[in-house]
Amino acid sequence: PQEKLEDETRMILQEYMVSLESEEAIACIKDLKSPDFHPDMTLVIITTTLESRDAVKEIAKLPKLFKAILDAGVFKEEQLLKGLDKTIELLPDLVTDLPNAAKHFSMFLAQLLDANIIGWSTVFGSTSMSASTFPSVLQ
Repeated sequence: PQEKLEDETRMILQEYMVSLESEEAIACIKDLKSPDFHPDMTLVIITTTLESRDAVKEIAKLPKLFKAILDAGVFKEEQLLKGLDKTIELLPDLVTDLPNAAKHFSMFLAQLLDANIIGWSTVFGSTSMSASTFPSVLQ
């Protein structure tokens, strides 16, 4: 089931990247009926986007999606944060294959913060990343 959910997530993301219709993405996520998968879904969405050819352009589309998902009550903020935490933990491995992954992920985090989707205290209080370790992840 985990692999099927990951594949479904990639299909939802692919459709969203073309249409930018967050309502449709939300409906598809609800149809999966897998709230325990939401942190992993966050990870899959972010890593798939980081792996795309035009990661900078596509990463810029994600804050709107996550805001809509949170506003609709489909994800809880803690599920999003757990997914961000999983991504942070995976970053050293991602950078091996995708040298710009940390830079692009930091751009994504900055966009989430700038749009007030998450707050500084929330990020540094709920993830494995602390304010003192943040710069080291980006190098």
